[in-house]
Amino acid sequence: MENLEQVKKAILAEIRQARHILVIGHAQPDGDAAGACLSIVHYLTDLKKDFTCVCLGALNPYLKFLPKSEMIGANHEIWKDKDFDLMLVLDSGDLKHAGLEPYLNDLTQDFKIINIDHHVTNTKFGHYNLVRSSASSTCELIHELLDGVHLINKGIATCLLTGIITDTNAFSNLATSASAIETAAKLLLKGANLQQITNYTLNHRPFQALKLWGRALERLVEDPKTGVVSTVITQNDLLECQADEEAREGIANFLGTLDNNSTKAIMVFSEKPNHKIKVSLRTNNPLLNVAEFAKLMGGGGHVKAAGFEMDGTIKITPQGWKIA
Repeated sequence: MENLEQVKKAILAEIRQARHILVIGHAQPDGDAAGACLSIVHYLTDLKKDFTCVCLGALNPYLKFLPKSEMIGANHEIWKDKDFDLMLVLDSGDLKHAGLEPYLNDLTQDFKIINIDHHVTNTKFGHYNLVRSSASSTCELIHELLDGVHLINKGIATCLLTGIITDTNAFSNLATSASAIETAAKLLLKGANLQQITNYTLNHRPFQALKLWGRALERLVEDPKTGVVSTVITQNDLLECQADEEAREGIANFLGTLDNNSTKAIMVFSEKPNHKIKVSLRTNNPLLNVAEFAKLMGGGGHVKAAGFEMDGTIKITPQGWKIA
């Protein structure tokens, strides 16, 4: 087993020695991925390091309150640049989730990968892996990395607390731990505004998103044998409601609050372009680990929140919604 304290020291040394650093979050970054990336952006700026921050997919508008949010880009041209010698891959269980697989085989320069993550299904793909599944969020791990070696200012504190708040759903889900609350308290003392973060991330419900939620809620069905509750969202729903990816994730998180005495798990089937379906899994049942099921299907995630993709399209039939 890796000694995480030694890993942290090695990571900080690699950052200091690097010429140009790529900071990479997963596609369609959520609060934890965005907060993790931007806290590192603040740190590297203070160190006067050359860096580029890349995520596949634009940052959701509700996260643009984060300081330096304009520095997260979807610049695919960066892979033609042979100058970088270090990648920081944040909040990604594997290289596929980070969107790196199509590019790595074409890279010829020497570089190292630093992997910082809290997914229980993380594949430890980095040269250095700061991975702890008991952490509430990747932002909690970055706080551990920076605390004591760098002044955590108000900007960094805001980014890190955003990740903790969103991944614990304001300290209400099973990702909440004593260390998460302790870290949050430290970040509040550094100037992070809890009310601002909560208003932007948890109380932000666009009209289009609520329309989409209405369709998903109307289609809820429960399997009497397994206790699994499921619903579907089609591409046509997204187009007609003018909703985005974040609206879909919000449905799964909301349904995860269903009474776990009767409901074993939630499955949200969301149709994507190119005949793909994203399946989001949630549970509050203490006996279930949805990450293990997601892993069997080629996906990953957390014990209580995970997902995977499958081929197919969603069709309505006389017998109900089916995958074709």
